Amino acid sequence: MNMTPDAIAIMVSGFFIMATLNYKREYVRINTIIYGGITNGRDYQ
Repeated sequence: MNMTPDAIAIMVSGFFIMATLNYKREYVRINTIIYGGITNGRDYQ
């Protein structure tokens, strides 16, 4: 597979964007479980 530098740069930047979005979503979900579980744990079980 012949990759130009432009294609590599686009793939790498796209990968980092997806990883960042996934990290933020997981971070919010984990915080919701942790902090929400303190106040009303029955909703998260």
